[in-house]
Amino acid sequence: MSAVTPQWSPYAAVPHAHVPRRLGDHRVRLFAIGAILALVVVISAAATLVHPTPQPCGLYCGPQTQAPLAAASTYTNSAHGFSIDYPADRLSVAVDKPDTVEFHSDGGPIQFQVVRAASLDAAVSQAQQQLDGSIFQDMQEVGAVRGAEIGYVPGRGTVWSATYQPSDGGNPGPVRIAIIAAQSGGLTVVATMFSDYDSGTDHAPYGLSGDATFDYPISGFHFPGQQ
Repeated sequence: MSAVTPQWSPYAAVPHAHVPRRLGDHRVRLFAIGAILALVVVISAAATLVHPTPQPCGLYCGPQTQAPLAAASTYTNSAHGFSIDYPADRLSVAVDKPDTVEFHSDGGPIQFQVVRAASLDAAVSQAQQQLDGSIFQDMQEVGAVRGAEIGYVPGRGTVWSATYQPSDGGNPGPVRIAIIAAQSGGLTVVATMFSDYDSGTDHAPYGLSGDATFDYPISGFHFPGQQ
C-alpha cells in the first residue's frame, strides 16, 4: 500500500526550547498515573457487573431483596433447649412433642426431630426410611444438598423426588423431599420437608416450591447455647 501524501503544506518545526510549557513534567506524570488508575477502577467495576461473584445458596436461590422480613415468632423446645425463629404469617406449629416439632405452611410441612444416629448420613437415611411408602411413591434420589446446614451449623442433606398420594384419596402429584441433619453440642437434629415440584431451577435449585419458606426456620434454628 502506498503512503498517503498530505494535502497541506508542511510547517517548519518549532524548536523545543520555544514551546511554552503549561505543566511541569512531574505534574504530567501525576495526571497520567491518575488517569490510568481511574480507568482500572472503571474496568474492574464493569467486570464485576458482567461477571458477579457467585453466592452460595441452600434450598432457596431467589432474588435478593431489601424488603424487611416480617417479625418472627419463636418456638422453644423445653425438653432439649433448642429454639426456632419462624414467620407466623407463613408457618404455624402443628405438632409439638418433646422430640419433634412440625410446622405447616401453604408450601408444605417442615419437621424438626431430635434423633440418635451413628452419623449425619445415617440420620438422613433413617428419616428417609420413616417416610410412608404408600404416600410417597416411586422415590428416587435427586442428589445432595450443597452447603447443607441447620442454624448455620454445617450438616448433611439429600433430596428425593416422589409421587405424592394424599391419604384422603386425592389426586397424586410430583413432589420433592429434602432431609437435612446437623449436630451441635451432642444434639443431632433432622429437618424433613416436602412440597410440590417446581421446575424453576433458577429460584428452586432442588425443585421444592416451598423452599423459600423452609429456609426461614432452617436458618432461624438455635441449638442449645447458640446465640
